Amino acid sequence: MKRRAVVIGTVLFCALAMAVFKIEYKVRALRSELGEVNRQILQNYEDIHVLKTEWVYLNQPQRIKELASRYLDMDYVNYAQLTNVDHIPAAPIMISQKKGTGPVAMARAYPGGRD
Repeated sequence: MKRRAVVIGTVLFCALAMAVFKIEYKVRALRSELGEVNRQILQNYEDIHVLKTEWVYLNQPQRIKELASRYLDMDYVNYAQLTNVDHIPAAPIMISQKKGTGPVAMARAYPGGRD
């Protein structure tokens, strides 16, 4: 009876030792992965900081004005270029290729309008 208890105890102890070893190994792997993720997060923060700094530089109004005058052949709007909205021609109406759809079919389906 005593021998049986010793054997069961030894087997149980070995099983628990293996379980603790596996858990410890898994925890070490997870800590390593966590460290890598934290390093990546810090790197991303640094990259974001650099990108924000570049964005501030690139969006300086004086710089944009200089680049626009250098590369875009733009001039100020003249009064003669302004017009009333009523003078703008309407866009052409495109008739759909599918039968039963489009403005013509809708006009036939609703002769008095869509009120």
